[in-house]
Amino acid sequence: MWIDEIEQYNEIIGEFIGRRGKYNSSLFWVNVAGVKWVYSHEMKFHCSMDWIDPVVEKIRSLPFLFTITNDIVIVGHIRDGFERNIPIKDGKKIDAIYQGVVEFIEWYNFKNRK
Repeated sequence: MWIDEIEQYNEIIGEFIGRRGKYNSSLFWVNVAGVKWVYSHEMKFHCSMDWIDPVVEKIRSLPFLFTITNDIVIVGHIRDGFERNIPIKDGKKIDAIYQGVVEFIEWYNFKNRK
């Protein structure tokens, strides 16, 4: 994954979990891992369980399934027309969780756009 792509996906996650700054669109209120305000290039959703865990919990609270095993990440709800089974490759659980979060948020935002 390229740096620009990671930053773009982290912004999508930042908007989902928090909000953009009113006067600076690259500043986000996220309130994760002891951080409140952060610039998009400083977000660590892609590489830190402390950052991604609150996002997973928010998805579960909607309520949607987000199951993490040793081999696979399962995201979604069949009734709502979204389900992803993402294999964990080379023991990199964070990569599969991140992919599941991004795919879910993109689907959720599309489904709920006004």
